[in-house]
Amino acid sequence: MLTGRQIRVAGFILIAAALALLILAAIQGDLRLAILIIFPVIIGEGALPAIGGILLFSGFVALFLSFAIGFQGAGVDGTSDGYVEGGISRTGARSEYGGVVLIGPIPIILGSNRRMALAMAIVALVALAVLLMILVL
Repeated sequence: MLTGRQIRVAGFILIAAALALLILAAIQGDLRLAILIIFPVIIGEGALPAIGGILLFSGFVALFLSFAIGFQGAGVDGTSDGYVEGGISRTGARSEYGGVVLIGPIPIILGSNRRMALAMAIVALVALAVLLMILVL
């Protein structure tokens, strides 16, 4: 049976392969970028963009499943993964989380504390800067 870590690595490999195929399709001229209201849309024609899109979707599904499996499964040594109720591990360290949801150009920043929220705000700014550079170029 595959572990969460193995599925996570497979997800990252699928996403990297998808990005490589989409970049190759863009170089060949089979890929275009459009904006629908405020959302960027990628329009592809041919096999490369189709395969790249399927691989990208599969990679995101694999990453989602790996995190879902990782919270239920055992650790590397076969023991419990250390998660207990209340967000405190058996070693006494408090677990932290954070995330950014981009809805168009509007970031929604989530975090378990101020430091994590600040880190996610920086991630959101970098993502918006990259998105802006892609749209301008």
